[in-house]
Amino acid sequence: MKYTMSTVVAARDRGKWGDASYPGSCSGYPIKLMLLYFKPRNVLDPMEGGGTCRDVCNEMGIPYTGYDIVNGQDMFVQVFKEKYDFIHWHPPYFKMKVDGYNKLCNSPSNLCNYTVWSAYVDKVLEGFELLFNQLDEGGVLAILTGQRRISGRVFDIASHLITCGEKSFIGEIVKLQTHILHKAQFGSGYSKLVGHEGVAALEDDLGVETFKPRTFHGHPFILIVHEKYLLFRNGKQRGEIYDSGHAGNNNSDQNSRQVEN
Repeated sequence: MKYTMSTVVAARDRGKWGDASYPGSCSGYPIKLMLLYFKPRNVLDPMEGGGTCRDVCNEMGIPYTGYDIVNGQDMFVQVFKEKYDFIHWHPPYFKMKVDGYNKLCNSPSNLCNYTVWSAYVDKVLEGFELLFNQLDEGGVLAILTGQRRISGRVFDIASHLITCGEKSFIGEIVKLQTHILHKAQFGSGYSKLVGHEGVAALEDDLGVETFKPRTFHGHPFILIVHEKYLLFRNGKQRGEIYDSGHAGNNNSDQNSRQVEN
């Protein structure tokens, strides 16, 4: 089977990599796809958490360096010994309090402890600048981000990162959180999984009888079922994700890079 890098990815599960029980643990499938696409000579994960990126790199035979503040390795003061072709960074979401994790790390570098949005944004952008400077020429920084809804307000760090790194921004990859979709209780016609696995397909029977919004304390809300990787490159390189235009372009197959399973 062949897979093509595209702007939306999904999988039936998170995969075998890393510790699934670790707070904030992410899927290994998008990481593996990006590594197959960008073909880095070495990889850094400065907040490796449950070790998903580490396990993918070990499986693929790619030299890997990983740090985590819970192990006393603070990326904001860490002395990096080399430059990297690919950096994977999954910073904790705003106000993502995790029992035990926050108590282990009272450092001002622990993003879990930030309760003021502006201060959190400033610290994440500081981390962006620091990691971007650790990229080798042509290297890619992939940042996994997601929206956080608190008391009806949505907090999204992505726009701040794109503004900060607009000259180096090369695209985004939307990662569907299909485990959330699988738990959602929608009408049968609304929740069929087609196309990209996990995408709800709208069909003819969509209407008052089949539509069932999620509610919180009696108020409806839009279910967040995606995260996204923001990709930044240090310098120019071979054709990027968007070079071929939109899907359906007759020339898209000539310009998109395929990877074999």
